[in-house]
Amino acid sequence: MKKVISVLFILLPLLVNAQLRTITVRLLDRQTKEPVRNASVTLADTEQQLFSNYKGYFQVSVKGTEILTISHLGYLTSEFGVPEQNNFTVLLEQKFTDLGVLDLNQFPLTADISTILPDSLYIPENSALYKDDWPTFYRDLGSYLVSKPEYQEMQKLFELTVLFTINAEGLPEDITVVDGEVQHLIKAEEVVNFEKLVVTSLRGLGQWKPAEQNKIPTTQVFRLKISNAFSTSSYLSVTSHDFINYIGKNLRYPSSARRLRQGGKIYVAFDVSDDLTSISNIEPLKAFGNGGSFEGEARRLLNSVPKNVIESLEQGGRYLIPIGFEIGNNNGTLRSSSPKNSQKQEFQELVVRAMGVSSAPISSSPVMPVRQKTYYSLEEAITDQNVQKLSLINKNLSSLSPKIAELTELQFLDLEKNKLIELPNEITQLKELVELYVPFNQVRELPHDFDQLKSLKVLGLADNKFSEFPMVLTQLKKLEVMDLSNNPISIIPTTISEMKNLKILALNGTKVRSFPDEIRELKKLEQVYLIDTALSPEEVSEIREKLDKVELILN
Repeated sequence: MKKVISVLFILLPLLVNAQLRTITVRLLDRQTKEPVRNASVTLADTEQQLFSNYKGYFQVSVKGTEILTISHLGYLTSEFGVPEQNNFTVLLEQKFTDLGVLDLNQFPLTADISTILPDSLYIPENSALYKDDWPTFYRDLGSYLVSKPEYQEMQKLFELTVLFTINAEGLPEDITVVDGEVQHLIKAEEVVNFEKLVVTSLRGLGQWKPAEQNKIPTTQVFRLKISNAFSTSSYLSVTSHDFINYIGKNLRYPSSARRLRQGGKIYVAFDVSDDLTSISNIEPLKAFGNGGSFEGEARRLLNSVPKNVIESLEQGGRYLIPIGFEIGNNNGTLRSSSPKNSQKQEFQELVVRAMGVSSAPISSSPVMPVRQKTYYSLEEAITDQNVQKLSLINKNLSSLSPKIAELTELQFLDLEKNKLIELPNEITQLKELVELYVPFNQVRELPHDFDQLKSLKVLGLADNKFSEFPMVLTQLKKLEVMDLSNNPISIIPTTISEMKNLKILALNGTKVRSFPDEIRELKKLEQVYLIDTALSPEEVSEIREKLDKVELILN
């Protein structure tokens, strides 16, 4: 019996040790599949702490399915029970350090720089640091941006999201501007220029103190919103056609500004009495460019609105109207202006040109933007096999290289304001293309295989040389927005009925005088723009009869 007991005491430690096992774990970045080094690893109910090595590996002895916790400054904390396998990989999700909103409305600064810090800003311990403190970062970046022409020439409310990395050497890299929603059929060049400015500004800030993970320098990714928007949720939008027409007919471009070729935009708020008899408390809220110099004209006009026009408004309250002043060689426009933070609220923006006033649209695209890095040269884009967005605005291009076909993942292509007389057939190989803009060129016809762009949803062909409706367009079954404005087109084919998903059709400045009966078959059609088409009342009546459920936008 004593011998049996002795044997049991000898075997017991062996049985306990047999329950322990050593696991080998590798930590990888979920997106890049790169090793995550120096991450902290803790085992539940123990004081043991480990760190992953330069290849992302660590080993630890466990008894069963204890809980492992993995933490790292640049990744979301991961907590899980140990699986039965002795060797496995854990993919960590990258974490952005949120820097809130840089409000450009606060510049130039007139107060202590500490006041520009976003509300509820939280920066984790051991994060990267610009110079001495965070207020200095916001001050330097904001002051630089508002001092540049790219910002001063902007005439839009915007909110951009910027992602950037401070690497282990303390240098900014991987700077990406994430666009807001595409607001117009034609992407404005000024927005593209400002996006470039943001990238160069962040890159030019110089060296930072890098973040540290367990006292070792590491990379850190930041997310920052840059905005010049102001809250519009408390304002009413002017929807009365009588009110808008009065403003359009009576607003005048100041002669001094016309001589100096000055343009700008001003947002003006005003109160309408509850009994709809008077306007008061006229207040300019925000000016772009030289918009502040037009304040007097805006006040004069709003003070002159007669009672019968005020009565056309739906209700009393505080209204907001954006008024733009542009130098041009024809009449002005009236268009929708929807600030980023206004959500569903839309404001009619009156645009006055030096030669007079009339109405014209810039329509919102129903397609969500491509949230990817934007390239600004074909040569640069070709180096990225996954490029999805290419902007070649105003590059003086007389032809587009056949190499465009190499961008097989491209979803957005902007060729605005060049000298193109044709598009290469290779463009039809862009099977993933969703948005294509070719306005302000000299294109007369489209490639024969253009209908191979099966994913295309938005197409801007305004201000070209099309004398006939391109029949190949009727085969683009997914197309939702089509702009053929300011082309000498006169006839809409009966086969337009095949474009079942068409929602917005812009034919401003064309010779179109009527539509075929088949257009009634476009059940998803929401808006048709026919500005500056010289339609007679009879022709308008006939079009309205065929498009009785469609919004017509006319002079």
